[in-house]
Amino acid sequence: MRRPRVLSVGSDPTIVKLLRINLEVRGCKTLVAKESTKALQVTQREQPDLVILDTKIPDVDDFELCHKLREQKQIPVIVLSNRCDVKDKVEFLTHGADYYITKPFSIVELVAHVRAVFRRTKSTFLTLQLRAKIEPDPTNPKYIVTVPGRGYQFRDKL
Repeated sequence: MRRPRVLSVGSDPTIVKLLRINLEVRGCKTLVAKESTKALQVTQREQPDLVILDTKIPDVDDFELCHKLREQKQIPVIVLSNRCDVKDKVEFLTHGADYYITKPFSIVELVAHVRAVFRRTKSTFLTLQLRAKIEPDPTNPKYIVTVPGRGYQFRDKL
């Protein structure tokens, strides 16, 4: 069963550790990249479900990295930044960020944003996990069906 993968991009070890502890307790697998080239490689190789981008990346323009991550894969991005200027917030959102959280931040707020991102995705992780347990081929569901306007239910007849 595949756990949701969250890529933490940033060079601050305190924030990386805080994210890893709080996300792994909630069932996520945390991947880490300290620079932009590594972040792009990990995104390509590991296919994370979400990127949390701390804007203190030494080797690249933060806006550019956000844009490249979204260009490479339509992956949700949450930005953590100490920039409080509205212009910077708008710039990140324009370059593909889904949420912009100003530092210092509350881990409770960040986790709420992570949950909102996962809730918003087309297939929820709980459904994918359930399908993986029940279905012989989760990509071609036989037992659990999606009913528009209602959600998921077991198929009446096989």
